[in-house]
Amino acid sequence: MDLNALTQAIPGLGFNYVELAVTIVGIMGALALMYAVLLEQEKRQDAVFVVSSASLFVYAWMREDQVLMFAMVGMFLVAGRELIQQRLRRGIDDGELPAGVDVDAMATFYNATLMSLSLLARD
Repeated sequence: MDLNALTQAIPGLGFNYVELAVTIVGIMGALALMYAVLLEQEKRQDAVFVVSSASLFVYAWMREDQVLMFAMVGMFLVAGRELIQQRLRRGIDDGELPAGVDVDAMATFYNATLMSLSLLARD
């Protein structure tokens, strides 16, 4: 995305403020990513990975860095799928789902469904 075009779309907002906001989003995403690596609880770690990858995706998008965008989309999808798997396992442990459920297959299905709904919501 062209930062100059964005600045022109927001009257009264100088380029320095947009640049600063983009940099802050990138720094916060990087800090969250480092924090996620240090977390010991997998559930929280995956949730922080989702948030940090979304922040770094916004940063990469504004900087037009396609490689970083691709990496962050991949991290977002993988961490999101892990969160779904954890919830399904908890459902088995709590007796909400039968013990023989294929957690990997269900997580893949639900993740694909959520991504499809996201694409439909954009139209």
